[in-house]
Amino acid sequence: MALATSQDLITMFPELATVDSGTLDLYLGDARLFIIGIGISTTSPYFAKLQRYKAASLMSGNGLLGSDVESGQVADVSVSYGGKGGDLNSRFPNKWEYEFHRCLTNLLGMTSRMC
Repeated sequence: MALATSQDLITMFPELATVDSGTLDLYLGDARLFIIGIGISTTSPYFAKLQRYKAASLMSGNGLLGSDVESGQVADVSVSYGGKGGDLNSRFPNKWEYEFHRCLTNLLGMTSRMC
C-alpha cells in the first residue's frame, strides 16, 4: 500500500514541522478517503503523491498551509494557481489542487479533466 505519511508532508512542506502529527494524519486520512472515492486504488504508484497534494489543498483551504505563490513562470510559459479572475483560477482554488488534478490527469488521461 502506497500511503503518504505525516513525515512525507513535513518533508514536502518544512513549515509543517511544528504542526501536530495527529492533525497531519487527519488531513491525510481525508485525502485518502477522497481519492479512494474517485476510484483510485491505494496500490496505485501515484496514490501517495495524489494524497499529499490533496492533503495540501485541504490544509491550504483551511489556512494551515500557506498559498503564497499564486503563479509561476518559466521562460515564456506561465500558470496561475489561485487568486481572483481567470478560467484556471475558477477551477482550482489553490496551487495544490491544481497539482492534484494535473497528477490525476496524468494517471487517468483525459477522462479526469474538469469541464
